[in-house]
Amino acid sequence: MNRAPVRRKNRSFFTAIILTVALIMIWVMHQGLNNSGLPPGLANLLNADFENFRNLEQFSEERTDEVKKHIAGFWVFSSGDEISDPVAKREYLEIIDNGIIWHVKQWFINDPIGGRHVLTRVAHGYTRPFSYSQDGNVYLSETRTMRQAFIAPAPMDSCYGSSQHDEMWQISLNGNLLTVNQREYAPYNGELSEFFPADIDLDIVDKITLRKCAAVDLSRLAKRVLARSFIALPATARSQSAESLINTYYKPIVFDELVRRYDPRGVPDEMQLQFTLNGDGSISNLRNRSAQLVTKRFDDMAELDIGSWLFPPSADDKEPRRIDLTVRVR
Repeated sequence: MNRAPVRRKNRSFFTAIILTVALIMIWVMHQGLNNSGLPPGLANLLNADFENFRNLEQFSEERTDEVKKHIAGFWVFSSGDEISDPVAKREYLEIIDNGIIWHVKQWFINDPIGGRHVLTRVAHGYTRPFSYSQDGNVYLSETRTMRQAFIAPAPMDSCYGSSQHDEMWQISLNGNLLTVNQREYAPYNGELSEFFPADIDLDIVDKITLRKCAAVDLSRLAKRVLARSFIALPATARSQSAESLINTYYKPIVFDELVRRYDPRGVPDEMQLQFTLNGDGSISNLRNRSAQLVTKRFDDMAELDIGSWLFPPSADDKEPRRIDLTVRVR
């Protein structure tokens, strides 16, 4: 009859001990930071991220409309040669002076065995300039993708992507170049009727017959296209092949797009990777030997993506191989 109250007292006693230990640990960590501080790079990065979005002064409706007109236009981005380069990219961005946007991206993948693949994303939405960044050099603009669709070669075919997707665009206009999230777009000077690629139907975003996409961006689609081109290789050639594929394909497909999402100070120039290359071309036991606290957010996201990378399977020896290499990030 008297055992239940004893158990409650014991639980209370142990709970008090745990709370006391936790408070002591917090105090010790606080004292350590007061004495030595955060690493300078990390402290500056965290402060910069915080300052960029702290105490922002929202534009008036009049100022928002002014900025919309300021950034409006037909803008293009081009990288690589569609015929000769492993990966080439084209983008066509129309910003109407009321904030409505049409954005077409095309990637051209020339795979290792000579196949050529064109991947396209068509997106419709709007952008609404919200404020200046703290340094006053960049517009922070709330951007919503209302509808988007992807066009890929068979057997993937066309599909629709997520709708009502929100993000913050960082936009600046320097001279005649528009920079959006660290990507520079030049003004289009040709015939407006020929601005978007002739074989692209913008109405695809409204087609109700499309299936839902298994992949959510061009990077994932490109990785699937690349993996379909792989042929089995002798075990002795797989290490060199893995390094070549990373530098030639995975860097422009993954790293070049991922880098744009982070403060440049929080992105490493290179990553020192160790992983096990399995007989089927998958990887496991991934380790980033160059990981630093200041680049943790980028490293975490990059490692998550790297873990899904595929390489040619082994044609003979199926034993896993340990790969140790340094790859350029930017």
